[in-house]
Amino acid sequence: MTTGSDGALWIADQSNEGTDRVTTSGVITAYPFTGTPQGITADPYDGTLLIADNTSGGIWQLTVGGSYTILPASPSGTPSEVVWVPVGTSSGFAWVAETNYIGAYNIGGATFNETAVPGSNSSNGIAYGKDGNVWFTASGGPSPFVGVINPTTGAPYSITQIALAPSAVPFGITAGADNAMWYVDRGTNSIGEITLSGHTVTTYPIPTANALPQEIVTGPDGSLWFTENGTGKLGHLIP
Repeated sequence: MTTGSDGALWIADQSNEGTDRVTTSGVITAYPFTGTPQGITADPYDGTLLIADNTSGGIWQLTVGGSYTILPASPSGTPSEVVWVPVGTSSGFAWVAETNYIGAYNIGGATFNETAVPGSNSSNGIAYGKDGNVWFTASGGPSPFVGVINPTTGAPYSITQIALAPSAVPFGITAGADNAMWYVDRGTNSIGEITLSGHTVTTYPIPTANALPQEIVTGPDGSLWFTENGTGKLGHLIP
């Protein structure tokens, strides 16, 4: 879910194979397409929404008027999450977590570059940090990690790996109100914090067993909210 330039909430809706626009008064408008939308982000420059399609393997662009266009990119993996990253003052990149790759689509230049995720891992969540870097979670291999990419270097991009416990299964990740990134870890049933400076990792156990946390977001008060797919609950962490 993301906030659009029109002030409404926009949701990637897998049940209805499309995108839903939800006003703050609760009015819902559905914009269907054939696919499995999973991640969604807003482009603040032109007001469009960018959607990662887990079925077609594509990235869709949706205007606030409801018109879809698929971006001319051919991901090698299957897109699951997407984040908008600014470039200059008039354009940006759509960075995508797509199983064994991290993709970067230049919206203004219509070019697409991919970086392989090392260690037989798959990328899960992706976020833009306050340090100007792209952060993502990776798991599935023997050495799970949180990856960091400097988007200003240009392709080919290099990945800095922040090692996690071998049992870790990190998923959603978000920039905190503090100087840290926060992620959920299904493998250790915890919330992780990584400082932007020094990349120090601290974990906070979730009180409920087998919570299966999946997504996490920073609230306006600086606290963290996360979903527990294993319990049907929302979790709340106050730093």
